[in-house]
Amino acid sequence: MNNPVRPRFWPLGRRSLSHQAKLSAYSGVLMATYRTFCWLAGLFILGLVLAGCDDMANDSSSEDNDVPHVQGPGAVDIEMRCTDWAEWENHGLLYQNNIWGKGDIADYEQCLLRRNLDGNDQYGWRWQWPGGTGDVKAYPEVIYGHKPWHSSSTTSNLPQRIASVNKLSITYAVELTAQGTYNLAFDIWVTSDNPPTPETITHEIMIWMDQTFPAQPPEFRVGQVTLDDFTYDLYIRPNFDPEPGTDHGLAEEKPGYIAFVSQADQYQGMVNVEKFLGYLVEHEHIPADSYVASVEFGNEVIGGSGELWLNRYQIEVE
Repeated sequence: MNNPVRPRFWPLGRRSLSHQAKLSAYSGVLMATYRTFCWLAGLFILGLVLAGCDDMANDSSSEDNDVPHVQGPGAVDIEMRCTDWAEWENHGLLYQNNIWGKGDIADYEQCLLRRNLDGNDQYGWRWQWPGGTGDVKAYPEVIYGHKPWHSSSTTSNLPQRIASVNKLSITYAVELTAQGTYNLAFDIWVTSDNPPTPETITHEIMIWMDQTFPAQPPEFRVGQVTLDDFTYDLYIRPNFDPEPGTDHGLAEEKPGYIAFVSQADQYQGMVNVEKFLGYLVEHEHIPADSYVASVEFGNEVIGGSGELWLNRYQIEVE
């Protein structure tokens, strides 16, 4: 008969009392050690969590303090120039923070903007002006050509006699968010001589693409014109002074003001400026031997706030 296999531990009932006491004491020591270890491990983990939260808070504070530019949608950095008459030049275009009607107003802000999307620089502007009088305060803008108040042209294509302009087209697309009193308009200066000066201005021609205020009093509306499938109200005001009592360097006989005001908002498309000029020459509103000095695009602002981005702006001249 085979001997039975001895169990590794004797059944509890067969152990001696002293042996049971030793086991009980040993188990107590193990339990106390285990509890101490768990307590210390818990403290260690809690310390790591608190330290991590503190580091996150410090990192967030550091980021907020060190950001050099404003961040736009999608975390795109936006560079700003907010001083009066600040400028940027890029590829034959001059962006200008024009505040020509500011007067003694102090509680305003207007800035040029620049951002880079997919490796391409985009330009724009924003404004914040108080309400009040109905006078235009500013015209943040992009300039192409020789503005009569400037010393030089941004391009060799302008100034050019109207009779020799075969093509002067602008392809554009804008993002515009605004409230208050403003417009979106092209501004074209026509002069009698080259180089242009304020004294040689004969006409200011504007093409309004959006507006929340009237271009001129109704008595200066002379009719409607349809060009490139868009209908415009045409205003003509001779000897117009945009700001009486202010010396803009204009001749004693003030230039004529002409405005084509689109009946539909136009935030993108192609504007064939030569067709507008051709219409005015054909109807003897301007002489063909005059010069197109500059073509500008921007927002005339009377009051309120807004932001514009030029997603596309290209000019072709022939």
